[in-house]
Amino acid sequence: MRYRETYFEQVPIAIVETVLRQAAALAEELEKTPAPVPAPGRQAVEEILKQQGSTPSKGQP
Repeated sequence: MRYRETYFEQVPIAIVETVLRQAAALAEELEKTPAPVPAPGRQAVEEILKQQGSTPSKGQP
C-alpha cells in the first residue's frame, strides 16, 4: 500500500484523491439532471406554438 504523505507535484495524494472523488460525484449528478433549454430556444418554441394555435388547421373552415 502506498504511503499517504507521498507528494505528486507538491500536492498530497490524499487531497488529489478527494478532489477527484468530488469531481466524479459532480459529473454523475450532472448526468442525472436534464439540461435546461436555453432562453433563445425556448422563445422560438413558444412562438411556433403560438403560430400553430392561432392559425386554423386545413380541415376547419
